[in-house]
Amino acid sequence: MFTTPTLTISLPAIVANWQTLRARFTGEECAAVVKANAYGLGAVEVSTALEKAGCHTFFVATLEEGIELREALPDVRILVFHGVQAGEEFAFAAHRLIPVLNSLAQIERWKPVAAEHVHAVSALHIDTAMARMGLEVEEFAALMSREPHVLEAARVGLLISHFACAPEADHPLNAEQLVRFNAARALAPSIPASLCNSGGIYLSPEHHFNLARPGCSLYGIAPQSYSLPHRGRVGVGAFEAPAEIYNA
Repeated sequence: MFTTPTLTISLPAIVANWQTLRARFTGEECAAVVKANAYGLGAVEVSTALEKAGCHTFFVATLEEGIELREALPDVRILVFHGVQAGEEFAFAAHRLIPVLNSLAQIERWKPVAAEHVHAVSALHIDTAMARMGLEVEEFAALMSREPHVLEAARVGLLISHFACAPEADHPLNAEQLVRFNAARALAPSIPASLCNSGGIYLSPEHHFNLARPGCSLYGIAPQSYSLPHRGRVGVGAFEAPAEIYNA
């Protein structure tokens, strides 16, 4: 007779991990990344538990993920990492979702929506070394020189970037990214900023800015490489493993 694997998920463990991260962060708000169905653990269930614990801002990957989460949580902020794709513009407005604009094309695509809908705000992604998505700092500088009022036209309410090596606290790229992000922020100093992923929260306060976006450490993964194993489970250091697999 074959045994059936069973996955058990502890929502209190996820909430406890978020509270640990929030306590460490020196900025104003600690959000939660729940993309890919909360890393496979259930975005609606995880986000509902975190919202009850005081989390009010969530990041997903796609429009479809954002719509699903909006149906469950009508009163939270939901940002979509992949931004607004062609044909999706007014779906974002209808569901009160915030696109993270990653290219000049996405900025142009969003401007008419922002002009028509007063609540249609956005975030802007600056690529400081991750080489995944976003405008390069030089590209952003050229855009601001060419169109000084572009951020107002797109209703940009948050500048974000992403650490590439934050789990390695002493990696030189962390300092380089901080310099590059500050150079971008100098072009829009009044707009709130977000650079910290899970590992970034464990860097010094000058890396923190206004908003943190922890993801993997919510689900028990070490925010930095020097963390010690936690009772031999998936979780590490002060972080609890929210999921365990056993054979029923």
